[in-house]
Amino acid sequence: MKENLMWGINIKDTIAKNLLKRTLNLKDTPNITEQFKLIQALASYKYDEYQQFFPGMRFIESFVLWLDQFEEDNEKKVAYEFIKDRLIFISNNEIKHLVSNVYPDIIVPFMIKYVSELNDIPSYLINKITKNTDFKILKRKSLFLGLSDGARIGFFRRLNKINDLSHEQIWLSYDLSDDKKIDMKEKLKEDLIKIKKDKNLNLNKELNDNRFKLIYLLDDFSASGTSFIRKDNGEYKGKIQRIIESLKKDNEFFSNKITIILILYIASEQAIQQIETYTKEYEKEINFNFDFKLFTIQKIYKDYKVNKQSDGNFCKIIDGKYYDEKVEDEHTNMGGADNMRYGFAKCSLPVVLNHNCPNNSIFLLWSYDYLKTRGLFPRIQRHGSVRK
Repeated sequence: MKENLMWGINIKDTIAKNLLKRTLNLKDTPNITEQFKLIQALASYKYDEYQQFFPGMRFIESFVLWLDQFEEDNEKKVAYEFIKDRLIFISNNEIKHLVSNVYPDIIVPFMIKYVSELNDIPSYLINKITKNTDFKILKRKSLFLGLSDGARIGFFRRLNKINDLSHEQIWLSYDLSDDKKIDMKEKLKEDLIKIKKDKNLNLNKELNDNRFKLIYLLDDFSASGTSFIRKDNGEYKGKIQRIIESLKKDNEFFSNKITIILILYIASEQAIQQIETYTKEYEKEINFNFDFKLFTIQKIYKDYKVNKQSDGNFCKIIDGKYYDEKVEDEHTNMGGADNMRYGFAKCSLPVVLNHNCPNNSIFLLWSYDYLKTRGLFPRIQRHGSVRK
């Protein structure tokens, strides 16, 4: 049985190697073997876990077909080198690692700083701060909300049982029903009574109520920042705007001055600038008292963008015939770019997430299966726009 399985794998590898040889027009047998081993390693180490692949169509098969659509041998080789040298593939384990860093690297330091300033305790006295009742109360008066499935809130919850985070302060989405808010507030009140029990406390007035004080918003990725906050025809829109509008109506659930902490596991410099700039402008224009903080665990610097200086030959392919205008619709137009060749809002990223390739990456990486141009990591479409 084992021999039959190995025979099947060897046949498959031979076919794939021959396809790669034909596609790249390689003559040198040692070079073919060397290149194929590299592609095999990339596929098995990371790329085969892309969730939109299916049996019989994993990375190597998709890669060969993707390369084959380029008409000139030189185009195939340029595209091959680009994927080999420039692609950033973020695996499931890497994202889970980022999630595991959220509490110790961002949340705890933020609460330490908060309680330190609140009680005039030097910030280097970590043990004194974390044993302070205000620290325990602030932790319980924190609400953790996921902004998408990518936030992996279930994993975050399981990960932080050891840190005494209650299930009643962690929720899968930012859209809370009235019944859920009532349950959360009742549980918050019960837990705060337990923390304060049998103690002669002189609590800071900022924390001496039964309402949530800190809201942590968690999400996995942002490249443009426009889904979080933007301005359309003079009106602010996006997740942050919707959340704040909801908070304005919930003064019995949230403290008078709320602090909103947006934590992005991965974000580009473009997204960070968009979110910070527009949130500051929005804060000045509305009648609502809140503080806003943005933290990013893994930043994608602008140097990683696909550009004509470092990727000139591949940019010629991007700008050429391998594009389909049918990808453009009312949703893509919101990014402000003339087309989607370099992705939504011209983010120009060479990035693939293991569950879905973002449309902020270059079009050739993710093109939909119904378009004439093939994507290497075909993307699942979020919006139900009509296929033209």
